[in-house]
Amino acid sequence: MFKRTLVALLTAFVLLPALIAADSAQGTFTVDGKTIKLRYAYAVSGPDTFDETKKAYLLILSDKPIAAADIKAADSFVGLGGKSARSLMQTGMAIEHHPGLNGAEIQESANWGLTVPTLGPDRLKGTFASSSSMMGKGQGDGGKQEIGMGHSAQFKISFDAPVERNFPLEPKYELSSSAKKLPSGGGEPGKAWVAQTCKAIPAAPNTKDPKAVEKYLRDQGMTDKDLNDEIARQSKLKGHPVTKDEAIKGMADMISAMSQLAAAMTPTDCKVLSGSADDKVAIIQVEGTMSGQKQQTDVTLIKDGSAWVVKKTGAWRSGK
Repeated sequence: MFKRTLVALLTAFVLLPALIAADSAQGTFTVDGKTIKLRYAYAVSGPDTFDETKKAYLLILSDKPIAAADIKAADSFVGLGGKSARSLMQTGMAIEHHPGLNGAEIQESANWGLTVPTLGPDRLKGTFASSSSMMGKGQGDGGKQEIGMGHSAQFKISFDAPVERNFPLEPKYELSSSAKKLPSGGGEPGKAWVAQTCKAIPAAPNTKDPKAVEKYLRDQGMTDKDLNDEIARQSKLKGHPVTKDEAIKGMADMISAMSQLAAAMTPTDCKVLSGSADDKVAIIQVEGTMSGQKQQTDVTLIKDGSAWVVKKTGAWRSGK
């Protein structure tokens, strides 16, 4: 069975006439005592988050219609419903634009109470309910459920949505019978992997110095409008006006967290162990130091014109 991606996107969109008639979803969604009525369900298929060659489904439940033009114009599977929906979790839900969250967004990795007896290829039909018990996975009772960040929710929703778009899956890249073993160091594909993956991480600014942070952000292309938009976003999130310095401090904290994440995810001491390639695809076995330990993985590259481009990196595992 395909892995399922569920997004309960509780939006406040008021756009063009809806593609789906009202009552394709029926039920209510309550967060911290504030309730909205859900009437619209939208579904698309697209690449699975963890394996883009496999199909997954995205379900959006909403109290307001989403325009047919917006569904048609979405440039990716996870882009449907707005830019904020880009951080989706597999087999889970994201709750956005709900009045009970006061501007915050919640992502929940569990999907207790999700039953989808009709899972594609043309429709998604089923029910989605909160569970008052952690043991109630798959058996939602509509009871109060903790959803993170100190919030709780209650919901019991039925949905019947046609699959409106099928975003293309990533093709499987496999070596042909003409593939040959690469020389020591992985040849041109190996050089491309090192250049694209094992880059030095740009130094972060002194995050305790607001002027240094602002200069760094300006150098990255931040405009006055971007800064004002960020001040407005943080003000809405915190429930009170924030100053420019406070907004920059919030961005500094984000820069610091992202720098630490990038450092943890970027291999060092990179080495190509072996590999094979034909005129279109290369698969190499590589080694690098991740989180202080030597680890190995397989990397797939494809030929784009005259250049090799990293297309897929497998899960890192402890080196032998």
